[in-house]
Amino acid sequence: MRNTRTTLRSRPRGRVRLIGVTCGLAAVSALAVPAAGAATDAPAAPTAVRAATAGDAVRSANVPGTAWYVDQATNTLVVTADSTVSRAEISRLRRAAGAHAGAIRVERTPGTFNKLIAGGDAIYAGDWRCSAGFNARNAKGEYFIVTAGHCTDGKPPWYTTSNHRTKIGETVGSSFPGNDYGLIRYDNRSLKHPGTVNLYNGSSRDIKKAANATVGQKVQRSGSTTGLRGGKVTGLNATVNYG
Repeated sequence: MRNTRTTLRSRPRGRVRLIGVTCGLAAVSALAVPAAGAATDAPAAPTAVRAATAGDAVRSANVPGTAWYVDQATNTLVVTADSTVSRAEISRLRRAAGAHAGAIRVERTPGTFNKLIAGGDAIYAGDWRCSAGFNARNAKGEYFIVTAGHCTDGKPPWYTTSNHRTKIGETVGSSFPGNDYGLIRYDNRSLKHPGTVNLYNGSSRDIKKAANATVGQKVQRSGSTTGLRGGKVTGLNATVNYG
């Protein structure tokens, strides 16, 4: 599940149990035969190490509007650039990677990256709204909402509505930036906290277990802004530079 923070602006701590080109060569002449030893100038083949090193270089280049991850199938660093990234900035990324630039594959995406990530039902804090990720329970029987750290940054209290009349509880764990996790503890015992996700079609789905995502896995996420959406995992441990 992904989460949305809108301005109207989401690592849990402790142990929790989840509830919820090709080109055709027609002919060559004798003059085109490469000299002996020319093969040593050929680009090095992509490797996991080269891709990871290129990723470090991309991070250091610090170009807002970019996201990147290592494609494990091809050992390449896939850099996605939004509409704000110029050709000069793309060139800057490649220059930063130096000898490892050949391990970078750049892809374009429309729109711009921002801190809006979808989740489940809407929750409110301050003057912004986010979406609850899912509910969890620790060994003591305490209930929590796991959500995004860019929403819980500053550790605000949370409410069920924008007028802040019904309190959910306090933020007890938050990590952002670097990673993006948040934990809200239910302090209001009158609120229901089922281990389900709103499917925005009049029904819900139970969360019964958790596991690490894998490339190729089909996934869905639910959010108060865009409802239920689905897709397929194409990469893991992606990094996004919001600027």
